Amino acid sequence: MSTTEALALPSPASLEAVDTILTELARFGRPTLCLTTRGWWCYVDIHVNATSTSMDVKSESNHPSPIAAARECAQRVIATVKRFST
Repeated sequence: MSTTEALALPSPASLEAVDTILTELARFGRPTLCLTTRGWWCYVDIHVNATSTSMDVKSESNHPSPIAAARECAQRVIATVKRFST
């Protein structure tokens, strides 16, 4: 089997979905998406200049796909922003 036959590229729509989530997460800080020995993991290092506060918002580190990790991280960022903006 050749290398190109073994490589199954995801659909452009799924790549755009991950790209969109990471771009949105970048509005809040520096997102990172990586594959660990346990699965996919995503986190955002958030810094709030007004209060000189920094925090990390993370997904679990055992997701089966990058999109699952990015989605969970995005949900947690939204919940965190809501909690601190009230």
